[in-house]
This record gives sequence, C-alpha cells and structure tokens, in this order.
Amino acid sequence: MLQTLATEGEDYSGGVSTAVFRLKHVVLAAKTVKREKRWKLLGKTFAGRYLVVIFTVRRKLFRAVTAYDMNANERRTYAPKID
Repeated sequence: MLQTLATEGEDYSGGVSTAVFRLKHVVLAAKTVKREKRWKLLGKTFAGRYLVVIFTVRRKLFRAVTAYDMNANERRTYAPKID
C-alpha cells in the first residue's frame, strides 16, 4: 500500500522512491524555501535503513536537497506505516 500526502493535487511519490525505497513509503509536504515547494520522503531502504529524503521538483526532474537517517520521533511515528 502506497501512502501519499501531496499538496494541491500533486503526487511526486513515485519517481524518487522507486530507486531507493521499498514499495511502502510516506510523502509529506515540507516547508517552502524561496517559493520552491519541498517534500519529505520517509522510507526504508532495501538495506534496511530508515531514511528521510528532502526533495523538490525543478523542470519536471526530481532534485534531492538532503537526506538523513530518521530521528527517534520520526521512526516511532512512520516506521510502523512503512514496514
């Protein structure tokens, strides 16, 4: 089951996640920086790591801004949804 939360009807959950994460993941709207919308992609890698990838879309291409291991709060909240 794919869980997605996108703003204004936009769904960017597929392109970024298929290369790194298993099928289940969560996409949340993140803050806008200089009028550029950003999203948080939370998932578990094929190797078993719980990661958060912050990304944006420029000229119809996915651009990773940063990535980090989920903190304890994120893992407690989202790990049950993506396992």
